[in-house]
Amino acid sequence: MGVLSKIMNKKIIILILIFVILAIGSALAFYLLWQGGPDLRSLNKGLPEGIRVEKRNNQEVIVNKLDGYEITIPENWGGIGKAEYVGKKQAQFIIGAKKTDDRVVLIVVENNQKLELAQWIKNRFQEFQGGRFYNPLIVGEEKIGNYNIVKVQDESPVGVFFFYYIQKDSKIYEIYSDYSEKSIKDIILSGNF
Repeated sequence: MGVLSKIMNKKIIILILIFVILAIGSALAFYLLWQGGPDLRSLNKGLPEGIRVEKRNNQEVIVNKLDGYEITIPENWGGIGKAEYVGKKQAQFIIGAKKTDDRVVLIVVENNQKLELAQWIKNRFQEFQGGRFYNPLIVGEEKIGNYNIVKVQDESPVGVFFFYYIQKDSKIYEIYSDYSEKSIKDIILSGNF
């Protein structure tokens, strides 16, 4: 009986060790999936509470509860290479593609004066006159997806800046890029503002 007892004790110890290893492995796998893996953890690391990058249906999604929008990153971007939220007086979300040169900056501003969008835009660029903009012009309006857009273009010695504006309730979404208008349109089409 002594030899049989020792064999049973070894089997029990081995089973317990296997169970502990499986439990630790499962917990680690769950944690990594919950965090979205190493890429998402590094993207989320510098973002404030209320803003996260998530993985849904194999695509990265920016969920911004602070400013009230969600953006599914276009597939042709190959994911997010840069996600930076900067701001004290005025928050800016800088988004850069992982596999292309696409990049946009998204700013959300409260329209406290309840101005019409075109007038608000004119006031906005007057604030910066003599500063970072040269000759911003409203170049038209367009419907992109469900959104009525006002487009502004500014040609400077270093290149062309494209600005698209969406007004929803008291918020104005300013999306701009010095890379391409397509980058902005892709973000608008994949966004829920």
